[in-house]
Parts: sequence; structure tokens; C-alpha cells
Amino acid sequence: MQFKDIIGNNQTKKHLVNSLKQNRLSHSQLFLGKEGSPKLAIAIAFAQYISCTNKLKSDSCGQCNSCLKYNLLIHPDLHLVFPVLSIRGIKKVVSDHFVKEWRREVLNNPYLNLNNWFDLFIEENKSGKTGYIYTQESDKLHEKLLLKHYESKHRVVIIWLPEKMQHNTSNKLLKLLEEPPKNTIFLLVSENKELLLNTITSRLQVVKIRGFYEQEKKEILQKKFPEKKDSEIEKTIKFSNGNLGESICTLELDFLLEDNLEDFKNWMRLCY
Repeated sequence: MQFKDIIGNNQTKKHLVNSLKQNRLSHSQLFLGKEGSPKLAIAIAFAQYISCTNKLKSDSCGQCNSCLKYNLLIHPDLHLVFPVLSIRGIKKVVSDHFVKEWRREVLNNPYLNLNNWFDLFIEENKSGKTGYIYTQESDKLHEKLLLKHYESKHRVVIIWLPEKMQHNTSNKLLKLLEEPPKNTIFLLVSENKELLLNTITSRLQVVKIRGFYEQEKKEILQKKFPEKKDSEIEKTIKFSNGNLGESICTLELDFLLEDNLEDFKNWMRLCY
């Protein structure tokens, strides 16, 4: 994913590019934005730019070997951490067991929220378990970071929704942030800074990501769903309370077909 693929937040993208050019790259950063904002997309684009071997003036090239792997989120020096569910009889519940699904969902909808993610496993999670970033995750991350880099000078760890870390996970992550391995960059992507330990946030450089303007949301959805009418896209944005990630999920599931919209709205009111 490249910066050019993400509408808006131009000053933020420029700041990130300059931080690397001017050798002011912070090893621990917090990308903070509301649900539905491009915080995760910008974090991924920044990670790709860091590892790109043929950097352009303000973006990654998108064509080098590193970029091609980042386009699929499979670069060996990119480590992904995110909330998971204790299902499938897995003893050590870590992101690696769900990474194929997570890559697929994020590449399709980089603005997804936690409910969108967990809804994928509704059939396997009939007891309604709550997902976390479990303690075993920090142990696994420690093991990975003891290894040498595979291809890039920098190794990047993206932690999506760190506010879902269990307490022990947070404490172990704190030790990594205090003494980070050489040339390892931590990019935490959060919606609620207040739920993180103060000792963690004090070690993070905060990068605030604004949400999309209404016209930007329409433009993104029109590009992704060219077969949809403008009226349907506008209705979807309103129905999703302006949340772009929800809008994408809704349009993909055709929730707003005229034939069933009223029934669905009435059902939601009854549930409420």
C-alpha cells in the first residue's frame, strides 16, 4: 500500500516521509485515529516506505521486491499483531494462527473495525468470546525479534488496536519499547489512547490521523463500487454513521437493497 492510495492526511504523510529522510525516525509511534479513519492504511504505507529499496520523493516505488511483498503484507521483516479469539482449540493464541484471514480482510478493507474482524469467526465463536491480544503474543514477538533481519535494514512491527492487550501483554511490550532491538520500528495503531498504559504512551510518538470528509468517503466508495448508484452510496454512508469501514462491509453484503432496507431497519430497532 502506497501513500498515494490513501486520500487526505497529506501533511501527516509528508511529516512521516521527512522523518525518515532527515534521520529522525522514532522507533515507537502511535497512529491515533477514530474508527473508520485511515490510521492502519497510513501505518502500512509508512512501513512500506521505510523498507522500499527505490524510494520516490514522497512515496514508496510500489515495484521493488520489498514493495511487492508489502502489497500482500507478506514481507518477512513485517510482523503483524492484532486481537484474536481463543477458538479452534489453539493452545497458544497468537496472531500467526489468523494472519492469512487478517491480511485478506485488511487488503480488501483497510478501514475495518474490531467487530468487522471478529464477525468472520461468528460460526466458530458461538459462545461469544471476547478477543484480546493475549500474553502469549508478547512471548512470540520476543522470539521473532531475537532473530536477524531477513531482507530490510529496518524491521517493522505493526500492532493493530493495542488497547486490546491483556495486562501482562502490555507489561512485556513495555520492556521491548524501553530497550528496542536495533533497527526495529514499532507502529501501534489505536482508536483509544486512554486505554493504554501511561508507561507505554509516554514512550510513543503520537501521530494523529484525521477521519475522512464526506466527499472523500463518497470518492473512495465510488471507486471501490463503480456498479453502485450515488444514491445508494450516500444512503450507506448515512446508515453507517459515516464509518467508512462499515460502509464497505454494508455495500459488500448488499444490506441496503431497496427490497430489504425497511425490514432491516425495523429489525435493528427491535434489537436496540
